[in-house]
Formats: sequence, structure tokens, C-alpha cells
Amino acid sequence: MLSDLKRMLSNHKIFFQEGVSLAEKTWIRRGGIVKYWIVPTSVEKLVVLVKYLYVNKLFFELVGHTSNIYFLNNYNPDIVISTRKINCFFDNDDVLICDCGVSMKILSKYCIEHGYRGFEGLIDLPGTVAAAVYNNSGCFKCSVSDLLIKVDFLDKNGDLIELNSRQMKFTHRSSCFKTKEMEGVILRVYLKKIKSDSVKLARIAADNRQYRKMYQESPKQNLGSTFATIPFKKNPLLFVSVLTKICVVFKVDKKRKWVLIKYILLFIYGKLELSRYISDYSLNRFVWIDEQADEKFWLYKLFIERISNSPQLEIEIKKIN
Repeated sequence: MLSDLKRMLSNHKIFFQEGVSLAEKTWIRRGGIVKYWIVPTSVEKLVVLVKYLYVNKLFFELVGHTSNIYFLNNYNPDIVISTRKINCFFDNDDVLICDCGVSMKILSKYCIEHGYRGFEGLIDLPGTVAAAVYNNSGCFKCSVSDLLIKVDFLDKNGDLIELNSRQMKFTHRSSCFKTKEMEGVILRVYLKKIKSDSVKLARIAADNRQYRKMYQESPKQNLGSTFATIPFKKNPLLFVSVLTKICVVFKVDKKRKWVLIKYILLFIYGKLELSRYISDYSLNRFVWIDEQADEKFWLYKLFIERISNSPQLEIEIKKIN
């Protein structure tokens, strides 16, 4: 069946590579070998490809920038489709129409320059617009769900449908796509254009960018927030609250406060070995700084589960089932 796929891809002039290392393609340079790495260049080619895969019951992974996905090194999928080349967007009279692979970083910059409110908090957000909808991405009081009008969606039966914002069941860092209530592929995203002062928006975006540089880990070698939230259990919460008050009294800045919290919690729970893999800015960010990080990640996950009530993973982990 995979040999037929190769013929189909060639017939439709859809770019692909065989036997590709995912470590050469993914955000944190992780993953095994994929048999077919496929890069369609238009929504139309993506539809042809995905319909073919659905009809022939061929499982595939769909990725954008992979800035929210952790591929384990022993995971060797047959088919991975990248949407990064499906990246056109159109500024119509009252709506922005975006192909699924449009970069949120590029889109946000454009919208701020043209005075469209709601993107100033999304500046420098890694990933694609479809992934932002999938994850209900948001920061600095800006949220994709607040901007969304509808999406064009190809469901697992191969039917093309429209879904409005209400139908996507957005919750904090989640949607009906992420919870698997709806299975398929987001093809296009339609966003509101809310006019505002471009100079003011640029100033707010610059402030947000500066805040990120001061108080957040850079996107390099990490997948952003590992968990949607970390609701502390009673004892860790009490400790964090007391230490926060002490830091306020002694005017300890935000970064140093979280460095103290990190090291003391790791010491209390006997996990100091994780200190270099957890961001100094937040317990919620794991950094793949070396080859040992893959082993340490699972210890980190257990540590967070010990100090937190039901933490919900925000990143996707791709592994052998």
C-alpha cells in the first residue's frame, strides 16, 4: 500500500522524502525515522493527500512547526505530513483567511503593523495558525479563540465542513480537536479583523516581547509550557505562597523567586538532578539541553505529578503504543 502512496504522490506532484530522520525536522531535534516525510504546498494538495490516506486507512501524523510535539527517538512512523509550505493568507474586507500552515509569528507581525487588535499578545508565538486553533493558544490577554470566526475542516470521513468558534468547544489550552471529539484536518482558519491604533499595538507588542525576554525561556530546545496548568497540592502550595511573600518583603525579582522555588522544591523531593533541565523562569518548562534530557523528562513528569493535582499535559508526546 505504501508503494501505491509513492505513485500517488508523484502523480500529484506532492513533494516527499523517504527514510527521513525526524531529528533533522523537529523543533527539539528528536524522533526516529519516518518512511515518508510529505510536504504539500497547497490546501488543495493536502485535501487530495489526506482523502487518499483516509480511504486507504493509512495512519499519518500531521505537523506544523512541531513546537508543541515531543517525538520519542524510538518512534518511527510510516507517514508524517508537514503543513509548513501551506502558508498563504489573505486580508479581505472583514476577515483574515489563513491556510493551515501560516506562521503565527509572521501573521501577528502583519496584523500589528496593519492595526488589527488581538495579535499584540501573540507576537513571536511559535507554530502555525492551525496549531494555535488546535491548542487554543493564548498569552498576554490575547487568545486565538477570541479571534476565531470559523475553520474549514476535513473530517475523518473525507467530508469538507465548516465549524464555527462555538462548535470547537474551546477550554483553557484545549479544543474539540485536541480532545479528539473531532478528528480530521484543519485546512483554513478565518480570523476577525478588529481595527485599532497600529502605533499603540506595536508599543504593547514590544512590551510583551521584552517581558518574554526577561521572564520566559526562549523557544530554543523546549516546547513551551509542558502542562496546561500546574495546580499545586496543599503542602507545595503553602511553601510557594510563603516563599513568594518573603520574596516580596526582600524585593526579590520574579526570576530569582522562581529559581529559589525550583531548587528548594527539587531538594525537598530529592530531584536536584533535574535542576539543569527545568527552566529558571518556570517549573512548567522543560529544556532538552543534552541527550540525557529524554530520560530526565520522565523523572520531571513524575516530579510535577507529585507536587500537583492532576496536571494536564499541554504538549503531545508521540511514542510507540
